[in-house]
Amino acid sequence: HVSSMTPEDALRLLRAAGRLPRAARCEQSLEIITAEVMRELRAFDPHRLCDALDGFARLRLKEPATLQSLGEAFATHMARCPPKQLAASLRSLTRMGLRDGPVFAAAAPIVARDIVGFTHRDLSICLWAVAKARHKDMTLLSRAESYLKGLNLHRFQPSDVSMLLWSFSRSDWELDPDLLSKLTHHAALECQNYSETALVVTCLALSRLGFARQPVLVELYRSLYGRLPQLQDSQMALVFLLFSASGLQDQALLS
Repeated sequence: HVSSMTPEDALRLLRAAGRLPRAARCEQSLEIITAEVMRELRAFDPHRLCDALDGFARLRLKEPATLQSLGEAFATHMARCPPKQLAASLRSLTRMGLRDGPVFAAAAPIVARDIVGFTHRDLSICLWAVAKARHKDMTLLSRAESYLKGLNLHRFQPSDVSMLLWSFSRSDWELDPDLLSKLTHHAALECQNYSETALVVTCLALSRLGFARQPVLVELYRSLYGRLPQLQDSQMALVFLLFSASGLQDQALLS
Protein backbone atom coordinates (compact mmCIF):
# COMPACT_ATOMS: atom_id res chain seq x y z
CA HIS A 1 0.00 0.00 0.00
CA VAL A 2 1.42 3.36 -1.05
CA SER A 3 0.02 5.14 2.01
CA SER A 4 2.09 2.96 4.34
CA MET A 5 5.30 3.02 2.28
CA THR A 6 8.24 4.53 4.15
CA PRO A 7 11.14 6.32 2.41
CA GLU A 8 13.30 3.26 3.11
CA ASP A 9 10.69 1.03 1.44
CA ALA A 10 10.59 3.31 -1.59
CA LEU A 11 14.39 3.30 -1.82
CA ARG A 12 14.57 -0.49 -1.65
CA LEU A 13 11.90 -0.78 -4.34
CA LEU A 14 13.71 1.74 -6.52
CA ARG A 15 16.96 -0.21 -6.34
CA ALA A 16 15.15 -3.48 -7.01
CA ALA A 17 13.40 -1.97 -10.06
CA GLY A 18 16.75 -0.84 -11.41
CA ARG A 19 17.91 -4.44 -11.52
CA LEU A 20 14.87 -5.64 -13.48
CA PRO A 21 14.71 -5.74 -17.28
CA ARG A 22 12.75 -2.80 -18.65
CA ALA A 23 9.99 -5.10 -19.88
CA ALA A 24 9.46 -6.44 -16.35
CA ARG A 25 8.93 -3.03 -14.74
CA CYS A 26 5.51 -1.65 -13.90
CA GLU A 27 5.70 1.96 -15.07
CA GLN A 28 2.75 3.12 -12.97
CA SER A 29 4.24 1.71 -9.77
CA LEU A 30 7.66 3.04 -10.72
CA GLU A 31 6.29 6.57 -11.05
CA ILE A 32 4.92 6.39 -7.50
CA ILE A 33 8.16 4.94 -6.12
CA THR A 34 10.27 7.52 -7.95
CA ALA A 35 8.13 10.39 -6.69
CA GLU A 36 8.43 9.17 -3.09
CA VAL A 37 12.22 8.86 -3.31
CA MET A 38 12.54 12.28 -4.96
CA ARG A 39 10.42 13.81 -2.20
CA GLU A 40 12.79 12.47 0.48
CA LEU A 41 16.10 13.06 -1.31
CA ARG A 42 17.34 15.89 0.88
CA ALA A 43 16.44 13.97 4.05
CA PHE A 44 18.59 10.97 3.10
CA ASP A 45 21.99 10.53 4.68
CA PRO A 46 24.99 10.18 2.29
CA HIS A 47 24.74 6.37 2.18
CA ARG A 48 21.05 6.33 1.29
CA LEU A 49 21.48 9.17 -1.19
CA CYS A 50 24.24 7.15 -2.87
CA ASP A 51 21.86 4.18 -3.10
CA ALA A 52 19.15 6.41 -4.56
CA LEU A 53 21.50 7.79 -7.21
CA ASP A 54 22.57 4.26 -8.12
CA GLY A 55 18.92 3.25 -8.48
CA PHE A 56 18.13 6.19 -10.75
CA ALA A 57 21.24 5.51 -12.83
CA ARG A 58 20.21 1.88 -13.34
CA LEU A 59 16.78 3.07 -14.47
CA ARG A 60 18.54 5.39 -16.94
CA LEU A 61 16.44 8.37 -15.95
CA LYS A 62 17.77 11.43 -17.75
CA GLU A 63 15.02 14.04 -17.51
CA PRO A 64 16.67 17.46 -17.02
CA ALA A 65 14.50 18.39 -14.03
CA THR A 66 15.24 15.07 -12.31
CA LEU A 67 18.97 15.40 -12.96
CA GLN A 68 18.99 18.92 -11.58
CA SER A 69 17.22 17.81 -8.39
CA LEU A 70 19.58 14.87 -7.96
CA GLY A 71 22.62 17.09 -8.47
CA GLU A 72 21.35 19.64 -5.97
CA ALA A 73 20.61 16.95 -3.37
CA PHE A 74 24.09 15.48 -3.81
CA ALA A 75 25.66 18.93 -3.48
CA THR A 76 24.08 19.39 -0.04
CA HIS A 77 25.64 16.12 1.20
CA MET A 78 28.92 16.18 -0.71
CA ALA A 79 31.11 17.48 2.10
CA ARG A 80 29.90 14.68 4.41
CA CYS A 81 30.23 11.83 1.91
CA PRO A 82 32.81 9.14 2.70
CA PRO A 83 35.17 8.49 -0.23
CA LYS A 84 33.36 5.37 -1.41
CA GLN A 85 29.95 7.06 -1.49
CA LEU A 86 31.41 10.19 -3.09
CA ALA A 87 32.94 8.15 -5.93
CA ALA A 88 29.82 6.05 -6.44
CA SER A 89 27.56 9.12 -6.46
CA LEU A 90 29.72 10.94 -9.00
CA ARG A 91 29.70 7.85 -11.19
CA SER A 92 25.91 7.57 -11.02
CA LEU A 93 25.37 11.24 -11.83
CA THR A 94 27.81 11.03 -14.74
CA ARG A 95 26.15 7.89 -16.10
CA MET A 96 22.83 9.74 -16.09
CA GLY A 97 24.36 12.50 -18.18
CA LEU A 98 24.85 15.24 -15.60
CA ARG A 99 27.30 17.83 -16.88
CA ASP A 100 26.64 20.43 -14.21
CA GLY A 101 29.87 22.32 -13.72
CA PRO A 102 29.21 23.45 -10.12
CA VAL A 103 28.70 19.87 -8.86
CA PHE A 104 32.00 18.62 -10.25
CA ALA A 105 33.78 21.88 -9.45
CA ALA A 106 32.81 21.36 -5.81
CA ALA A 107 33.70 17.66 -5.80
CA ALA A 108 37.19 17.97 -7.31
CA PRO A 109 38.77 19.88 -4.38
CA ILE A 110 37.34 17.34 -1.92
CA VAL A 111 38.91 14.46 -3.83
CA ALA A 112 42.23 16.32 -4.09
CA ARG A 113 42.21 17.12 -0.37
CA ASP A 114 41.31 13.62 0.82
CA ILE A 115 43.04 11.65 -1.94
CA VAL A 116 44.90 9.28 0.40
CA GLY A 117 41.57 8.10 1.80
CA PHE A 118 40.35 6.80 -1.56
CA THR A 119 40.88 3.26 -2.75
CA HIS A 120 42.53 2.78 -6.14
CA ARG A 121 39.14 2.02 -7.64
CA ASP A 122 37.33 4.97 -6.07
CA LEU A 123 40.03 7.43 -7.08
CA SER A 124 39.94 6.15 -10.66
CA ILE A 125 36.16 6.53 -10.71
CA CYS A 126 36.34 10.10 -9.39
CA LEU A 127 38.90 11.14 -11.99
CA TRP A 128 36.84 9.47 -14.72
CA ALA A 129 33.61 11.17 -13.61
CA VAL A 130 35.18 14.63 -13.44
CA ALA A 131 36.82 14.17 -16.86
CA LYS A 132 33.61 12.76 -18.35
CA ALA A 133 31.78 15.88 -17.19
CA ARG A 134 34.40 17.92 -19.07
CA HIS A 135 35.52 19.67 -15.90
CA LYS A 136 39.26 20.23 -15.70
CA ASP A 137 40.62 20.84 -12.22
CA MET A 138 44.35 21.49 -12.37
CA THR A 139 44.85 20.94 -8.64
CA LEU A 140 43.13 17.55 -8.70
CA LEU A 141 45.05 16.37 -11.76
CA SER A 142 48.38 17.49 -10.32
CA ARG A 143 47.64 15.96 -6.91
CA ALA A 144 46.49 12.69 -8.48
CA GLU A 145 49.56 12.51 -10.71
CA SER A 146 51.91 13.06 -7.77
CA TYR A 147 50.04 10.57 -5.58
CA LEU A 148 49.88 7.85 -8.24
CA LYS A 149 53.61 8.10 -8.94
CA GLY A 150 54.29 6.84 -5.42
CA LEU A 151 51.99 3.81 -5.64
CA ASN A 152 52.63 0.24 -6.71
CA LEU A 153 50.40 -0.08 -9.76
CA HIS A 154 50.65 -3.86 -9.79
CA ARG A 155 47.74 -3.85 -7.36
CA PHE A 156 45.52 -1.86 -9.73
CA GLN A 157 42.81 -3.57 -11.71
CA PRO A 158 42.89 -3.29 -15.53
CA SER A 159 39.75 -1.16 -15.52
CA ASP A 160 41.41 1.26 -13.06
CA VAL A 161 44.43 1.75 -15.31
CA SER A 162 42.30 2.24 -18.42
CA MET A 163 40.11 4.78 -16.59
CA LEU A 164 43.16 6.68 -15.34
CA LEU A 165 44.73 6.88 -18.78
CA TRP A 166 41.42 7.91 -20.33
CA SER A 167 40.83 10.57 -17.65
CA PHE A 168 44.21 12.22 -18.10
CA SER A 169 43.90 12.10 -21.88
CA ARG A 170 40.35 13.50 -21.83
CA SER A 171 41.61 16.40 -19.71
CA ASP A 172 44.46 17.13 -22.16
CA TRP A 173 46.92 16.64 -19.33
CA GLU A 174 50.59 16.26 -20.20
CA LEU A 175 51.18 13.19 -18.10
CA ASP A 176 54.45 12.82 -16.19
CA PRO A 177 56.73 10.47 -18.20
CA ASP A 178 57.44 8.25 -15.20
CA LEU A 179 53.76 7.77 -14.41
CA LEU A 180 52.91 7.23 -18.06
CA SER A 181 55.62 4.58 -18.21
CA LYS A 182 54.23 2.83 -15.12
CA LEU A 183 50.67 2.86 -16.46
CA THR A 184 51.64 1.60 -19.91
CA HIS A 185 53.92 -1.04 -18.40
CA HIS A 186 50.90 -2.35 -16.49
CA ALA A 187 48.85 -2.35 -19.69
CA ALA A 188 51.50 -4.22 -21.68
CA LEU A 189 52.01 -6.87 -19.00
CA GLU A 190 48.36 -7.36 -18.06
CA CYS A 191 46.60 -6.76 -21.40
CA GLN A 192 45.48 -10.39 -21.60
CA ASN A 193 43.45 -9.76 -18.44
CA TYR A 194 41.89 -6.56 -19.77
CA SER A 195 38.31 -6.65 -20.94
CA GLU A 196 37.60 -5.72 -24.55
CA THR A 197 36.27 -2.35 -23.42
CA ALA A 198 39.30 -1.65 -21.23
CA LEU A 199 41.63 -2.45 -24.14
CA VAL A 200 39.79 -0.15 -26.53
CA VAL A 201 39.67 2.65 -23.94
CA THR A 202 43.41 2.22 -23.26
CA CYS A 203 44.28 2.40 -26.95
CA LEU A 204 42.11 5.50 -27.36
CA ALA A 205 43.74 7.17 -24.35
CA LEU A 206 47.26 6.43 -25.57
CA SER A 207 46.41 7.84 -28.98
CA ARG A 208 45.18 11.06 -27.38
CA LEU A 209 48.31 11.24 -25.24
CA GLY A 210 50.51 10.89 -28.32
CA PHE A 211 52.06 7.71 -26.96
CA ALA A 212 54.07 5.92 -29.67
CA ARG A 213 56.22 3.27 -28.00
CA GLN A 214 55.93 0.35 -30.39
CA PRO A 215 56.51 -2.57 -27.94
CA VAL A 216 53.60 -1.49 -25.73
CA LEU A 217 51.26 -0.75 -28.62
CA VAL A 218 52.08 -4.06 -30.28
CA GLU A 219 51.08 -5.98 -27.16
CA LEU A 220 47.80 -4.07 -26.86
CA TYR A 221 46.79 -4.40 -30.50
CA ARG A 222 47.81 -8.05 -30.70
CA SER A 223 45.57 -8.70 -27.70
CA LEU A 224 42.75 -6.82 -29.41
CA TYR A 225 43.26 -8.65 -32.68
CA GLY A 226 42.47 -11.97 -31.03
CA ARG A 227 39.21 -10.55 -29.72
CA LEU A 228 37.85 -8.84 -32.81
CA PRO A 229 34.83 -11.19 -32.99
CA GLN A 230 33.78 -10.08 -29.49
CA LEU A 231 33.89 -6.36 -30.29
CA GLN A 232 30.82 -4.30 -31.07
CA ASP A 233 30.74 -2.73 -34.53
CA SER A 234 31.48 0.74 -33.14
CA GLN A 235 34.41 -0.62 -31.11
CA MET A 236 35.83 -2.45 -34.11
CA ALA A 237 35.62 0.68 -36.26
CA LEU A 238 37.40 2.69 -33.58
CA VAL A 239 40.12 0.04 -33.21
CA PHE A 240 40.88 0.07 -36.94
CA LEU A 241 40.97 3.87 -36.92
CA LEU A 242 43.33 3.97 -33.97
CA PHE A 243 45.54 1.23 -35.42
CA SER A 244 45.82 3.03 -38.76
CA ALA A 245 46.90 6.21 -36.96
CA SER A 246 49.33 4.45 -34.60
CA GLY A 247 52.13 3.99 -37.10
CA LEU A 248 52.66 0.38 -36.02
CA GLN A 249 54.87 -1.69 -38.27
CA ASP A 250 54.23 -5.07 -36.70
CA GLN A 251 54.18 -7.62 -39.52
CA ALA A 252 51.97 -10.09 -37.65
CA LEU A 253 49.25 -7.46 -37.32
CA LEU A 254 49.65 -6.02 -40.80
CA SER A 255 49.30 -9.42 -42.42
